[in-house]
Amino acid sequence: MDTPITLHKFTSYLDAVPAHRHINPDGTEGGWVAETATVAPTATIGAEAQVFGSAQVFGSARVFDTAWVFDTAQVFGSARVSGSAWVSDTARVSDTARVSDTARVSDTARVFGSADILWGKHAGYNWTAYRVAGSEGIGAYVLQYGCQTHTLDEWDAIQPDTDGADLHAELSRIHTGDLRNAIVTRALVAFIRASFRATATVSPEAT
Repeated sequence: MDTPITLHKFTSYLDAVPAHRHINPDGTEGGWVAETATVAPTATIGAEAQVFGSAQVFGSARVFDTAWVFDTAQVFGSARVSGSAWVSDTARVSDTARVSDTARVSDTARVFGSADILWGKHAGYNWTAYRVAGSEGIGAYVLQYGCQTHTLDEWDAIQPDTDGADLHAELSRIHTGDLRNAIVTRALVAFIRASFRATATVSPEAT
């Protein structure tokens, strides 16, 4: 049985909402879970982790350290979310996937199997790279850099009406006006491509 319901403020920009602390399978008191979210009794939530919005954590999934799962995101199977990672929007992390440190998995991302996830920080922006599930279970590699999320092929694609500029150059022009920043993201995409060549494949989406 979970702890009594009380008001809890999950972030500085949200009002306090009804919530409780999850009781983990081993009987320890876990982190905060909003009454609008769902955490199965079989899942483990660390004492400093949080699950809010309409997020769901089930199966034998574990969310610990200061990680957040929120919006309508789902973490299930034997997936692990740790560090200060976020899983948000309608993203799903499942099977034995691991999301950790400062990684951000968002939008409609589907991370499955033993998928490797790369992450880091440049010029004050967090970046996360991962492989998503496609129509046949094996999908594209994605780079989320700051507020921009695109497949690696989209990052390198020539943009319409730009005199041959790729997305790196176009975003650098729009956001900073300094096209030298495009050199950095091009190098980052090349690094990610090389790093993922030896990774395990992503398994089909669970139904």
